[in-house]
Amino acid sequence: MSAKMDRDVQCLIHEASCRDSCAVSFNRNYERVMQRRARAGALVSPLPRLYADAQRWSELTPAERRIWVMHGMRDFHDDWIYSGTSAAVAHGLSVSYRHIGPLEIADAHGGRRRYHGRVLTRYVKNDEPEIASYVYATSLPRTVFDCARDLPLRDALAVADSALATGRITKQQLIDYVEASPEECIGIERAHLVARLADDRAGSGGESIARAAMYELGFALPDLQAKVCDPISRRPYFVDFKWELPGGGIVYGELDGAEKYVNPQMNGDQGALSKLREERRRESRISIEGNPIVRFSMEDVGDAWTFDRLLSTFGVPRVREPIVPIEDAPERIEVPLEAYGLG
Repeated sequence: MSAKMDRDVQCLIHEASCRDSCAVSFNRNYERVMQRRARAGALVSPLPRLYADAQRWSELTPAERRIWVMHGMRDFHDDWIYSGTSAAVAHGLSVSYRHIGPLEIADAHGGRRRYHGRVLTRYVKNDEPEIASYVYATSLPRTVFDCARDLPLRDALAVADSALATGRITKQQLIDYVEASPEECIGIERAHLVARLADDRAGSGGESIARAAMYELGFALPDLQAKVCDPISRRPYFVDFKWELPGGGIVYGELDGAEKYVNPQMNGDQGALSKLREERRRESRISIEGNPIVRFSMEDVGDAWTFDRLLSTFGVPRVREPIVPIEDAPERIEVPLEAYGLG
């Protein structure tokens, strides 16, 4: 009986994995076997009665793990409507991994409650839920609105930019949604700001975070994904950021990410050295007319003093007073450093 039960559990785990879902222990016998395997390290249990193969689980991103949990929870609560960052993950938006915490559930009856610290309910009414990643989630405008109110500006802008990039909502529609929302909503001012700053041309969540940091430091907001032609081959290049200076001249900005050098999906299997050579060639062609290129990493973006010095030294104009402190010595501001994407 025990051997058969072990085989059944293995099949259950495998079948759930093929559906991008945690497996459910639907009776006590299965629960005992799964608990025993979890204690041995073969399985993980992100929520009570939900299990996944430990090796497969370790290969998932936090966003993918959240999807697996939500799929598994359908066997218990197929009517749950996910909200906040949980809905954002279901919609495929760029969510900082540090904000993928408890499951967030929409509740039309009010109140915010936690169940074992792993599920949070949010008061949501007058919203038409959508099916996203095979679960119910708050509508895309409502999801962006809630994230814009709840998250820090940098993370909120990453969510909003990625929502616009899906093509399912326009900037004006987002602005209209926020403007139609009650002014007494907590975080409404930040939601207005996020809607105004949102741009569907942002190439990644990291670029969205960098742009929000530029705003916080008082610098002029750049043009995004600006086209620059190679004067030799006439090949078009696209730079992450571009500033046209008041007195004439241009400054380009590029966000560096180590992943494009080592991830075969991003470097076309060229290898790190080949990709680095291509980047050097690209930069020499872009700067041939003497326009400087300021390069920075996410670590630079997270350090207010360093990022401020970089942009000001390269001549990026400051158009307003900073809204974050800039110390005389480097003072780090916590930002997520992991890669962002829409998937």
